[in-house]
Amino acid sequence: MSESNTKKTPQRTEEVHDIIDRMPHRTGKIVTVGVAFFAGLLILFGFIIKYPESVTGVATLSAQQAPVRLTSPANGRLHILAGHSANIKGGEIIAYIESGAEINDFQFLDSVMKLNPEELTVSFLSKTDHLALGELTIYFLKLLNSIESVNLYKTDNPFVPQLERLHLQKAGNLKLQSYIQQQLAFQSESHKIHKQNLLKDSIQFFQLQSVNEEVFLQSKTTLLNSLQNMNQLQKEQEQSIQFASELEAQKAQLLVEQKEKEQTLTINLYAAIHELKNQISLWKQKYTIIAPAAGRVEMLGFRKENDFVQAREEIFAILPAINPVSAQVLIPSSGAGKVVPGQEVIIKLDDFPYLEFGTINGRVQSISMLNNPTQELSAQQKINTYQVVVELPEQLKTNYGTSLSFKHDIKGMAQILVKKRKLIERLFDNLKYLVRE
Repeated sequence: MSESNTKKTPQRTEEVHDIIDRMPHRTGKIVTVGVAFFAGLLILFGFIIKYPESVTGVATLSAQQAPVRLTSPANGRLHILAGHSANIKGGEIIAYIESGAEINDFQFLDSVMKLNPEELTVSFLSKTDHLALGELTIYFLKLLNSIESVNLYKTDNPFVPQLERLHLQKAGNLKLQSYIQQQLAFQSESHKIHKQNLLKDSIQFFQLQSVNEEVFLQSKTTLLNSLQNMNQLQKEQEQSIQFASELEAQKAQLLVEQKEKEQTLTINLYAAIHELKNQISLWKQKYTIIAPAAGRVEMLGFRKENDFVQAREEIFAILPAINPVSAQVLIPSSGAGKVVPGQEVIIKLDDFPYLEFGTINGRVQSISMLNNPTQELSAQQKINTYQVVVELPEQLKTNYGTSLSFKHDIKGMAQILVKKRKLIERLFDNLKYLVRE
């Protein structure tokens, strides 16, 4: 059997064996160079090409200020002043509940009450006819009464004529005092003369007896009359001085009464203004829906004019006008230690497919110190997660240059690029891991 097989095997010549055993030199060189070239390229690209490691998590985009939800202050019919998507200022009335007061009249009264009290007394009465103010009417009438009292006092001040009369009496009394003073000076000189005459006549009558008794008695009578006149003038002078004091006292009393009257009118006016302002504030709280800040109005549900609403029912929401957007990312605890502030983040939103709209770039701002069990990353069981706050320098502008419209609480996936590593490093890391295993 073996002999037959041996016979069938073809016999090769020495030339054939020589060709088979000898490798062609040129072909071997080409193969060697090719293998070395491709190995070199592989090693080169292994050092050049860097592939980043990433930690993936669930991203939620939200604004710095949450929307403010506004409720109805009372039961009643709703009257809308600012509709859906309207831009409003802070403090502006969005809607009000029907209460018996006309909103235009109320707003006019509210604006007028911001004036100074002096301006109210001048221009308030001429602009407030036929105002429908509902429950504010009684306080409004109190203010009107106070303003009318102030205006009446200014136009017909009862203290002015009394003070003018006192002024005239004082002027007349000053003239009388001047006249009395002149008369006293005259009587004083006359008294001196009569006294000298009496002295002369008395010497002539008692010693020389050159004049008769009748002349002496006449001189004496003249001196006494002069003295009596002086005493009378002094008495009148004292009465005039006392009257001047009484006039000053009456003037002081009138000035005190005038000041008290003006203070009373001012206090009543300010009290009426303060009371009406308080009632206006209470009316706003009871019947109006006011924007707490500037922004855009969003209706929570379909609403129309004269709809009946319940107290504390949510009616509107205010989206703040200036409201930077940031992202909150939940990452698993596995690999969370690689995440540090300043790392680049790529966010792909569910509402905007990234192949069509692009991705949003951000940077890690902070990472929580404590983990929190949640099911957002795994529907089967809770896993420990960390919360990462991501700032968006270009807000919602994607890498395609598209600016996306913001919607609160948009979901998506976030990739945090923790470190760029070379391919050669990854290869050797894998080899190290396999060797250790």
